[in-house]
Amino acid sequence: STGTKTLFEKQDQYKLEHSTGVLTFTVGGTQTLTLNFTEKVDTFFHVAAMRTANSIKLIALYDTETTYVTTAGLTATTTANNNEFLIGKGVAGNYFKGYVDEVRIWHKSFKEEDVITQSSLYIPGTDKYLSAYYRFNENQGDVFYDLSRTGFNFHEFHGYMSDNVNWSSIIPNSNQLAVKGITDANGNYTGNETRIINGT
Repeated sequence: STGTKTLFEKQDQYKLEHSTGVLTFTVGGTQTLTLNFTEKVDTFFHVAAMRTANSIKLIALYDTETTYVTTAGLTATTTANNNEFLIGKGVAGNYFKGYVDEVRIWHKSFKEEDVITQSSLYIPGTDKYLSAYYRFNENQGDVFYDLSRTGFNFHEFHGYMSDNVNWSSIIPNSNQLAVKGITDANGNYTGNETRIINGT
């Protein structure tokens, strides 16, 4: 995109925007956190926006070695509402012009190192604290499906594509997103993948 475009918005609660080399996370419509990062050409990057009880945080990363982070104390208030959330556009339009893949919405915050690790892993959708999970692999029709579930009960927060959206086969590369385990410096599996997926 050129200019500032919306990646995600839930009106009156959260808005995540992108312009070249800049991400902004607005909370409660009153507090905005800005992250400057070195944007690469023609490659995906992972974005994580988090709100805890007393802070907000933005993370942008290309892989575990190329990571940008900023954080601030929470001063805004977010009131629960039934407003729908939008991916790749804002309430007032402002469509993002680019590729979006693997959207995960959690009702839990994570440690920075856990976000960096789990960003490169496919997840099963049964993860504890996972509210919604979109892989965008349908490649037909105008509906994308929420794969998150608790036990055998799917959450079913399915989405609908606007007229401005098309399916694409362009995806993150394998060092950014793949099925894999996590090992320590000695090659031993650390168990982090289980700890992260369970959100504990």
